[in-house]
Amino acid sequence: MAEGLRAFRVVWRQSLAATLRGRGSWVLAAGFLAGLALLESCTRGMISAEVVVDGQQVDGAGALLGPILYAGAILPVYFVAGLVAAEQMTQAAAPEGPVNLWLSRPIGRGTWACARLAGVLTTVVAGGGAWVAGIAWVLAQRFGIETASLWVGAAGAVLGFVVVTGVAMTAALTLGRGAAISLVLLGVAVVIACNANVIAAPFFSAEAGALSVWVTRLTPPIAMPVILSSLALNPGLESLVDDVPSLFVLAAWAVLAVGGLVLAARRREFVG
Repeated sequence: MAEGLRAFRVVWRQSLAATLRGRGSWVLAAGFLAGLALLESCTRGMISAEVVVDGQQVDGAGALLGPILYAGAILPVYFVAGLVAAEQMTQAAAPEGPVNLWLSRPIGRGTWACARLAGVLTTVVAGGGAWVAGIAWVLAQRFGIETASLWVGAAGAVLGFVVVTGVAMTAALTLGRGAAISLVLLGVAVVIACNANVIAAPFFSAEAGALSVWVTRLTPPIAMPVILSSLALNPGLESLVDDVPSLFVLAAWAVLAVGGLVLAARRREFVG
């Protein structure tokens, strides 16, 4: 047990270092800083702005912009998380990669796969968390919005990161790099769009499309907790939002994603 934990920590540190060395991580960090600076600058003059929607005055610009800014800050990180995970697993599992060196030692394939996943998640959660914390600070400072409800969305985002990175790594092991990247780009976009359609339809007295409903039911609802918790920033919508059930569903999908990765690692034939 102690040997397994020690090996897990070593592989985790190796995965974390590989993720930080990648160009995607530095581009992501630069994008976060530039986006936060732009957001802070653009919202400086909106503190006392009055927003009118359908002839009704909304209590401050924050009630309208808050949900958009918060959800818009988190959802793109899913794409980056999946791409980084697929790229890193492809490199680690390559014949010239470190996988054969590690699997020649007394370490289980599942432990190795989970440690690689943990390394990517550490980077994604830290970077994404700092980004979201910055958005929450801007919302609180500029508009005086209470951001307590965002914790549920943040928890949902972390579970969503686990799902997306786990699926991306599993696809990279079983289908290859190209298929994994395509799955991440297309799959995340479709799921987010369908989740948003299911959430938005009732507010417009409409029914969500059948495709959106089935996709939301049969796939991980990675966008549901994030969008629903962001809507709670608007006092007029807070009583209509219930984001906890989707959080439990996403937690179950996160467990399945990690289990699928472990199974894929055990079935994969690594060639040295």
